[in-house]
Amino acid sequence: RKVVVCSLHQPSAKVWSHIPQMCLLSQTGSSLYFGSTVDALRHFADVGKAVPSLSNAAEHFLEVTVQLSVSPTDAWQEALEHEISVWSSRAALPPSPRPTCGLWMQTRLLFWRCNLHNRRNPAFVRALASRSVTMALAISALFSKIDDTQ
Repeated sequence: RKVVVCSLHQPSAKVWSHIPQMCLLSQTGSSLYFGSTVDALRHFADVGKAVPSLSNAAEHFLEVTVQLSVSPTDAWQEALEHEISVWSSRAALPPSPRPTCGLWMQTRLLFWRCNLHNRRNPAFVRALASRSVTMALAISALFSKIDDTQ
């Protein structure tokens, strides 16, 4: 599964039809709507801001956002508070469980992932090796002039 986050300002109707989820923010950055684009049509109709026929829904949502940022209505505030309560109750995650594997297994797993990363990125390994060689040469040059008495 992949999650793609992008910011679109007034997408065309063709682009809009391919967007499954949306997050509509006010000019102050607070969330006005978060959910599926299909449910957004119903939600805005319920709060008295239905999308007119033969118009682009994205443009309409943008216009409504500007209007509501200037003068929010009571119905909108109630709907917004309801949405916030619903989504905040959904967002409450249970505490993460303690790891089921021991320290040795976690260490082995981390070394395996590091090894896999190094095998996939040989240029990264060469850069690390060249850095180590360069540092070794620089340190040996600095300390080569020091007497054994110091």
